[in-house]
This record gives sequence, structure tokens and C-alpha cells, in this order.
Amino acid sequence: MKKLFLIIAALVMALSITACTVDPSDDGSNTKMITVYMNIDFPDADDEEVAPGTVCPPDIEDYKMKVEEGATMMQILESFASQNDLEVLVDTTSPTVYVTSIGGVAQTATAGWMYEINDETIWEEAGTYTPAHRDEITWEFSDFQ
Repeated sequence: MKKLFLIIAALVMALSITACTVDPSDDGSNTKMITVYMNIDFPDADDEEVAPGTVCPPDIEDYKMKVEEGATMMQILESFASQNDLEVLVDTTSPTVYVTSIGGVAQTATAGWMYEINDETIWEEAGTYTPAHRDEITWEFSDFQ
């Protein structure tokens, strides 16, 4: 009887330890969350690449976000925009995802939106690239030339 009790107690302990390690998220789901830091470098309104009359919002710096592991750059940007009432426009006419406007700052013939991860330009489309835990994401309005 004592052996049976010890076996049951060991099983209960093992299950409770496993149950504590299965849920990596804060909300009780089994979805693993990662932390990323969002930056958006808006140009100055008098920048020659910006369309005349454009009102440029202030820069966003080190905005800490929790996102699902495996979320794409586009999903993260759209989540950020939704949380912060910021308009993001995307070209959906081509097979790749291309951000055409953030916060009312739209692409021109010579400049548009690009992103970097940890200060390194990534040449993969925003709809497929997935950042890692603690990556610093920077969206930047850049001259194409």
C-alpha cells in the first residue's frame, strides 16, 4: 500500500511540474509569446522625399510588444497599428506584401518604407519574415536611390 501511495504521489508531482512548464504565455493559452521592440522613424515634413503637405507623426521608439512566436513583420506592424490607432496601407495587387504608407506618410517615386532587424536591413518581404525574441524592429522611410 505504501508503494502504491509513493507511485501515485510521484505521478501527481511529475504531472504538476509538466503542467507548469507547458503554458509559456501570460494569458493561459499554449501559444508561445515573444517580446519585440518596435521603432518607426518618420521623416521630417520638410524632407524632400515626402509628398508636399504630409503631416509626419513623431517617431516611435522602443515600443515593447508581446507577439506570437512565428508572427510575420506584417502581422506585427498591423498589431502595433491597431493598438496605437495608426493607419497602415499595404499594396495587395502583387504577390508580395509591400507597405505603402504608415501614419499617413506614403511612398513616393523615390522613397518608401523598409524595415531593419537589430540595425540590419532585411531584404525579405514583410509578409514572410519572422523576427526572433528580443529583436529590435525599425521601420524607416528611405530613399530608393
